[in-house]
Amino acid sequence: MNIKITDRFVLIEDSNFSQFGPEDFVTLCSDYERETIVLHGKELEESLSFIENNFKSDYFVQLGFTAAKDSIVLDTFDRKTQLKQRKYVSNMEAYDDIETSYRNEKNENWFNYIPNSIHQENLDYLKNETIPSRVFSLEDQMNQVVATVMTFDSLFYTGVTVDQVGWVWIKRGISKEQRKEAHYKISRWLKDNLVQDFFQAGIHIENYRSQNFFKKIGFKVQCAHISQK
Repeated sequence: MNIKITDRFVLIEDSNFSQFGPEDFVTLCSDYERETIVLHGKELEESLSFIENNFKSDYFVQLGFTAAKDSIVLDTFDRKTQLKQRKYVSNMEAYDDIETSYRNEKNENWFNYIPNSIHQENLDYLKNETIPSRVFSLEDQMNQVVATVMTFDSLFYTGVTVDQVGWVWIKRGISKEQRKEAHYKISRWLKDNLVQDFFQAGIHIENYRSQNFFKKIGFKVQCAHISQK
């Protein structure tokens, strides 16, 4: 294994990750006194099913997806607009919609793999990072929010500053036309509002719906962060 040590984690690059399991995790974290291991390399995507199975219980695995501006794909939709942008005047007003959409995911499988303590930690972090200009929400004709996305500055595993997609949500059950419109407008907003060189998005390994969304709009998986629950 090609191992590097940072002040935050153990980094393993260009390895056969299908052979990496909990025993390796425990040994390396003990040897290098770190709590997180990051896997990165060309074989990562092909090894995701193995990683998921190897760390199914007792571990928190988050995948890191990235996309530069030119990589973001703009889907097409019927130009008859059904959704409009919701305007925010305060941090708390924007955060309220983020928190509501986050808690609406409580029945999703991925949600239940994450301990309540980490959910609360996530919400506290999102609250502290919420700025109205970096939150984009869409509402329907009944003024109900059906999609939202927020970004903030964060660090990539290499230490460079990037735009983090901290949260994205599209309501289940909306029409196909509304979903296509939401995909397009979220993609368009991300493309128009990139501040740094590229975006990163952290997605739980069990959150297939979110992974599929990011893949569809041009994001590629780059790394996997593993820590114990």
